[in-house]
Order: sequence, then structure tokens, then C-alpha cells
Amino acid sequence: MRRSVSPFDVSERERDIQTFARVREGDEKAFNTLVIAYAEHLYRFAYLRIREQSSAEDVVQDVFTSLWEKRDYLDVQDNLKSYLYRAVANRVLEILRRRRSQERVEQVVYTEASIHTPVVLNSGAAELDREELARIVDRTLATLPPRTREIFLLSREQGLSYAEIASILNIGLPTIRNQMSRATQALFVAVQKWRDRG
Repeated sequence: MRRSVSPFDVSERERDIQTFARVREGDEKAFNTLVIAYAEHLYRFAYLRIREQSSAEDVVQDVFTSLWEKRDYLDVQDNLKSYLYRAVANRVLEILRRRRSQERVEQVVYTEASIHTPVVLNSGAAELDREELARIVDRTLATLPPRTREIFLLSREQGLSYAEIASILNIGLPTIRNQMSRATQALFVAVQKWRDRG
């Protein structure tokens, strides 16, 4: 169920639609209006997740540069705010993926509250086994439906709360919970099969 929209939200959305229509026409002043309206909020959103000032600034700059370059054909689905936050979240995710350590790979296979024990590698496992586990996790994530994978990665790799994800993606909390359960179950099954083979 979609949350009700306050009059403030409606006016903000209408403002963004009108401003982006001018951006599509190449209006740089309209583009600067969007930057002023959202850049600081987007920076804080990125910084809270990557904890590095220059990287957070780069993410926001990249998002706005992409918005300008793709303005002619970009589909923001009448919700520019959600598009911008999702674009920042995706770029932050790329950064976190590059930083991901072996501990992060192991954490990503933790399951939801219904399964309380994380999958932990044997302390004596060879590095080859660790690399194989990482490949299994990546392959399993790749088989998930795009929206399920996006929700899972926003939660597990970026540390977003379900409420934050619901706000960014404009979907309900029950959907978030269902998709997270689906993703974690798929990972649990894949890793269990891998362990059973060993």
C-alpha cells in the first residue's frame, strides 16, 4: 500500500516536474535550482554510508552530471526526488562493493530473524574456499529479480533501514520484508549446498 501524500509532497513533486521539464530544454538555471534543492541532502545521505567526504562529494557530482547529460531521454517517473536518491544509493553501492572485505562477504550471507545463525567459514579454510564462497554469493545475487537484488544490497551492503529503502524506492514496508526474506533464503540455500559439497 502506498503511503498517503501530504500537500507538501505534492507541491514538491509538481515543482520538480516543472523544473525538470525546463532542464530537458537545456535550461541551466533550472538545473542549478535542482542542485541547490537536493545537493546537500544527497551529500549527507551518501556520506552517512561511505564516511568519506571526497567520495560522497564525487557521488553527488556524478549523479548531477549524469542527470544533465541524460536529460533528453531520462525517465524519472514523475518522481525526481526518488530518482536522485536511488542514483546516489546505486553509486554508493558500487563504492562499497569495491571496498568489500572477506568479512563483508561473510556478513552478506546472514539470514533474517527466522534463521539466527550466520554462515561462517571454517577458520582453517583455504583462501580458495573463501574466493569460491564469494563467487557463490555473487552468482546467487545475480539470479535474483532486479528489484529483490536492489533491496537486498541496499539493506546489507549500504546498511539502509527498511524504512529508508521504502522511501527511496517508493514501496511499502511489507514488500521490503518479503523481498529481503526471498533474497536471504536464496543465499542461505546456495551457501548450504556449497558447504554440503565440502
